[in-house]
Amino acid sequence: MADKRFADEVREQVEAGLKEHGLLSELRRLPADEKERIRKALDSIFASVLGGYGAVRDAREAEKEALAKGREPLAKADFTVSLSQAPNLPFFPFVIPVLARMHPQDFPLLSLIPRLVAPQGDKAIWKAAVNVWERTDFEGSPPDVALGEAPAAPDAQKTDYVEFTSPFKALQVWKKVTFMAQAAARTFADLLLVESVNAIIALHAGEENLVVNGDSATDPDAFNGLMKYVRDGITVGTTTYGGVVETLNANGAASLTTLTIEHVQDVAQRIYMRGSAYPKLLVVHPRVVPTLARLWQQRVQPVVGPGVPLTNEAVVAGAYHWPMVLPGIGQIMVVTCRWMPEYTITVGGSSVRVTDILLLDHDEELPRLMHGYTERGNAIEMWDLQPTQVGWFAPITLTYRIAAYKFTTLVVRAPVLQGCIKGVPLVATA
Repeated sequence: MADKRFADEVREQVEAGLKEHGLLSELRRLPADEKERIRKALDSIFASVLGGYGAVRDAREAEKEALAKGREPLAKADFTVSLSQAPNLPFFPFVIPVLARMHPQDFPLLSLIPRLVAPQGDKAIWKAAVNVWERTDFEGSPPDVALGEAPAAPDAQKTDYVEFTSPFKALQVWKKVTFMAQAAARTFADLLLVESVNAIIALHAGEENLVVNGDSATDPDAFNGLMKYVRDGITVGTTTYGGVVETLNANGAASLTTLTIEHVQDVAQRIYMRGSAYPKLLVVHPRVVPTLARLWQQRVQPVVGPGVPLTNEAVVAGAYHWPMVLPGIGQIMVVTCRWMPEYTITVGGSSVRVTDILLLDHDEELPRLMHGYTERGNAIEMWDLQPTQVGWFAPITLTYRIAAYKFTTLVVRAPVLQGCIKGVPLVATA
């Protein structure tokens, strides 16, 4: 329907222009072959100026002719459109704004990470905070350095900034609409639009997977994700820099340790002692959410009104992120992420399925020294060299191909202000 309205509008404008210059009556007197030649010339002009409308119409007319042949093998159908054809190049991109993130419930973590347009280049470059004095060791005597004297180990108490880089990666998802689906569809435009939306959703879901688990050392097409920056650490030169990591259950441990609210509070407190700010996101595997909600209710006993306790079902039913208030820490947003790692370790001689939890201070504003080549400096950002786009490729073999693609990378400006709890059992906690 959109193509028809567009065609009617163009036709009306052309007729008005021809009539204004007295050419309409002369054109009507031309023979049929001359009219056809002029029509094709005008189509070529409109396709060049307006982005390929003529190619869309010609492709659909050719498709109708091929389908009308009925019993002829499709391999012999008279239907060819060249991808190198000019100006009727049958590729039609539609820029999707970054803020228009459809279905955030499918990628809630990605939807919460700040984004910005990246400077031009093949990689992101920034300064990252990698060494912050953690003010947690207050046992023993207080600081005994006299006024004016240097501490025994000044370097250990100095914040360091190291240059990090991350190449921009091309992410793409392909969908297609076959000629059989076109023939059976109620409207062809609906099929293209539905598959375009599906391609965008799949692209963003895959991007969130990379944000969590990406590892450029094992996959050259991936950028490093949060597990690499926070849990494993990034090696620059000969030094590896990471975040606050607490291991709940190590491989080969004698007995199983279950998750408690105190584990979350301990890591959050350590992050605070490094950066004077508590983490704002608690990213967990979906199977950890019921356990975490139950522990929180037992520990804090939240209410929604006088004498009305907040039930477990009210927290987790259909929610992909929900606020949790912890004593001494304040509010932290629990984010359900289906891409959180799930792996097997041996505890007490038995195999146990475990996962990891991330504690993120993603939108903490950082000093200009860490800004790299940009004006702002959140602790975690996505840099988009090219925002999400969707392209329709007119069919060559009676199949429309749809591509959703973008160029982006993950920037973690302050790994030391992030945390991870490793080896959390994927079992119910009593």
